[in-house]
Amino acid sequence: MSGTPSASADLAVAARWEMDESVGAAVMADAGPNGLDGAVGDEIDVGGGSFRWSTINWFTHPATVERIVVVDDHPALDPGLGSFEIELRYRSDGNYGNIVQKGQNGNPTGAWKFEQPWGFPGCAFKDADGVLKGVTGRTQTWDGEWHVIRCELDRDFGEFGRLRVFVDGEVDQVNVLNEPLGPIANDVPMVIGGKINCDQIVITCDYFWGEIDYIEVRSESSIATTLTSTTTTTTTTVASEPPSVVSGIDDTATPGSAATRGDRTVLD
Repeated sequence: MSGTPSASADLAVAARWEMDESVGAAVMADAGPNGLDGAVGDEIDVGGGSFRWSTINWFTHPATVERIVVVDDHPALDPGLGSFEIELRYRSDGNYGNIVQKGQNGNPTGAWKFEQPWGFPGCAFKDADGVLKGVTGRTQTWDGEWHVIRCELDRDFGEFGRLRVFVDGEVDQVNVLNEPLGPIANDVPMVIGGKINCDQIVITCDYFWGEIDYIEVRSESSIATTLTSTTTTTTTTVASEPPSVVSGIDDTATPGSAATRGDRTVLD
């Protein structure tokens, strides 16, 4: 990954999507070790070294899977009980939208989400016991310029760990946890560009608009997956889906509501 060093030398690449497919490609290829390719929706503009999402109002109807990329569930994409990082290079002039997430509110075994509430990049993690922690950056990045953003769950720091957001290689915000996060694992897909389970009526889809150059996920779970794949017996623990959480943002809340202001720590 580019930028500052990873939180832990024990993290391994779980997946890396260069997003450099040819025009009209229907598959987003994974350059990482697990072959986690994604299905690309028809409304995403592919080609020229990036994926592009057109501007959309958050309440636009109907909901459509054609605005999202869907990567099938894999344990390497879950933090589990380990540290976890996600990094991407993107640009956007939108101050809203879920960029990447795995799980939504209602997933009983945890979820995580990376979003840009009010143009501030942030992420949130919710464990199987319902403990929700998030961090939101201090720098607004919806200026239409390219930025490298990284969100980090570092379980090895201090007593309970910490969350950090990096903007262009610099630490932008830190949340030192005051209680432990338990296991985070679910059996739902990872999604780029919005939610997969939504109807724009009861549950908003929080569609992203902008351009993404690459996404990389690093996890300790990826190491475990690599090790167990070389043995004859593999034990995989998969949790149910949990609510999506990002830096304190509730995906079920209306933009501007109390749930989307202040210490954004809600997962939907």
